Amino acid sequence: MGLVSDGSLPVGAVTAFAGAVGTPVPNTAKPADVTADSSLLPIEAWGWMLCDGRELEVSVYEELHAMLGYLYGGSGATFHIPDYRGTFLRGNDCGALKDPDTAIRTDPTGSAKVKAGIGSRQTAAMLTHEHTYQTVPVAVQIVEAGSADSATPGQSVTSAPTDAQGNVLSAGVSQFETRPSNIAVNYLIKFTSGAGSPWAQLWL
Repeated sequence: MGLVSDGSLPVGAVTAFAGAVGTPVPNTAKPADVTADSSLLPIEAWGWMLCDGRELEVSVYEELHAMLGYLYGGSGATFHIPDYRGTFLRGNDCGALKDPDTAIRTDPTGSAKVKAGIGSRQTAAMLTHEHTYQTVPVAVQIVEAGSADSATPGQSVTSAPTDAQGNVLSAGVSQFETRPSNIAVNYLIKFTSGAGSPWAQLWL
C-alpha cells in the first residue's frame, strides 16, 4: 500500500512546488492557512496537499496514514501530516555524523520531548565561538577634544556591522533569526497513488 510500480512518486513523497495553491481541502491546519484566491484549483485535485500540519481522517486517507502513521501527531481515527511552512528541510543524519546536534533534536509533533530521526526538529542556533585579543598597556593622554558620543553606564548602543576598514556592510540584519538567502516555495506531500486519482473527479 502506498507504493507504485509505474515510475511515479510514492505516497508520502514531498516536493517543492513553485506555484500558488488553492485553499486546502480539508482546511484543518492550525494555525490556519491563508485563504487563497477562489480561482485557484485545489492542489488536492492532483493527489497532493500542502505540508501544513493539517488533521486528516485515517479512513479517508488510508494510503498516507500507512506511510506516516501518527509520527506527526494524532491518534485513533485521525492523524496529522508534517508542517513545513516557513522552515528549511535537512537530510536525516542516519549515523553519518553530519548533524552534530542530533542528540538534542525534538519530537515531530512539536513537543519538547527529545527524539532524533525523520520529522524531528531543531530550533534556530548559532555556532559557539570566541575571540582572543592582545592588549598593549598604553598611557592615556588627551590630545584634543573629540566628537565621540557620550555614553551612560549600563546603556546599550547598537550600530551597523562594518568591515575591518570601518565601512558599513550591506548584509541584511534581522532581530528574529539568522538565515541564508532563500526563496519561498510550497512543500507538497503526495497522499494517493496511481494515475487517474478519484480525487481529481471532485474538481476536474
